[in-house]
Amino acid sequence: MTSKDSVRDALAAAWLAVLNVPAVSREDNFFETGGDSLAAVEFAARVEDSLGVMVPLEVLILDGTFGGLLDAIVGASSEVFSPE
Repeated sequence: MTSKDSVRDALAAAWLAVLNVPAVSREDNFFETGGDSLAAVEFAARVEDSLGVMVPLEVLILDGTFGGLLDAIVGASSEVFSPE
C-alpha cells in the first residue's frame, strides 16, 4: 500500500510540474494557481502514471485544493486496499 507521504510527494511533483509553481500547500487551489481543464487532464495523467490511481476529477473541480485531493486519494486508497 502507498503511504500518505508517498501520495503527497507524487501529487506535489505533478502539481508543481503542471502548474509551473515553486511550492504547494494544502490550501492551494488548482484553478486559482493557474490550472485549467487541459492542465487538469495532464495532472491526472501524471498522478495515474506515478501512483496507479485515478484522480477524482469531481474533487479537483469542486474542491480544487491540494489538501482536498490528497485526502480523497488517500481515503480512496485505504478503502480499496484495506484488509477485511
